[in-house]
Amino acid sequence: MINSIHIENFRCFQKLGLKDFGKFNIIVGENGSGKTALLEAIFLPGNSADVPVVYRNQRGMISPGFSPEKQAYEAMFSDLFFGFSTDLPIEIKIVGSYENLRSARIYFKPITERPLLPEGELKNGRVTDRLFTLQTKDADNKESIQQVNLKGLISAGGEHKQAIIAFVTTGTVGSAHVLAQLLSDIRKNNADGQIQEAVHELFPGISDLSPELTGGLGEIHCKVAGLSKKVPVTLVSHGINKVLCILLFIATHRGGAVLVDEIDNGIYYKAFPKMWEAIIRFCNDFNVQFFASTHSKECLNELRPFIEKNQDMYRLVRTEGENGAGHTARIFKGENFSAALETGTEVR
Repeated sequence: MINSIHIENFRCFQKLGLKDFGKFNIIVGENGSGKTALLEAIFLPGNSADVPVVYRNQRGMISPGFSPEKQAYEAMFSDLFFGFSTDLPIEIKIVGSYENLRSARIYFKPITERPLLPEGELKNGRVTDRLFTLQTKDADNKESIQQVNLKGLISAGGEHKQAIIAFVTTGTVGSAHVLAQLLSDIRKNNADGQIQEAVHELFPGISDLSPELTGGLGEIHCKVAGLSKKVPVTLVSHGINKVLCILLFIATHRGGAVLVDEIDNGIYYKAFPKMWEAIIRFCNDFNVQFFASTHSKECLNELRPFIEKNQDMYRLVRTEGENGAGHTARIFKGENFSAALETGTEVR
């Protein structure tokens, strides 16, 4: 379990502290209020220094090639920092159970000594005097320092345990080869029965999921009622593929956390009750903490019966803009979450 998070100078959060997360945490708020940024902050500690570039791709931003020019190089990472000011470091600390207890410090390291990467300093007037640096610590206080050079290559020193955490975005759902590998890993352990059963319950016309090669690349194929041969799940339905993606990451991150951005996107509203039932069952079976953002009132309302059965496990997290002074967020416990939905209070 991740119990709390402290954020400084990351994205739209100048300073934010949240505590008392539940096992299931639903993040709501207006566009631009920081929902995705909060998920990114939870995911970042303990991961690779290429995460900022990954974040750009996930948000649909252009990731230009690295340049030896100081201004262009630093621009690749400046949007991570509050107010685009790279003078102050980003600090993120996650407190919780041993598996995901960790911290991260992100900054541009002045070159006053030999950097990890010799390419960090160039001559003939083309000089970068700072290297993008990600410094992380795990529960055992083991430290890792990673730096990105002007070519986008990463060098690391030290060691820390990798976080048991997954971040499901539109880009993740579209990575067919990644999902095929996850299903393949599960099948090797003869543990794919639960995935097969859950997907068939949600979508009765779908069965017999299997990782297959198409042109040398992996994809998940399935049998579809009425068709004579298997087809890629992505051709059948984006929504089916998304639910499958979420369940695969839960099943392969036992004892960790799974984050989902815009969980309702692409899923037909009548599928929400069974979707929530499958996600909750998987999270309980695999001991996974769950974070998801949504704008959908239908999606929230279909979660209410599950909240009422065990209010202590659920939290509503609402992000709010503060007109440039740094966004904020609040956590509401399960009983308040449930009551708001029951009375029709607008919580989105």
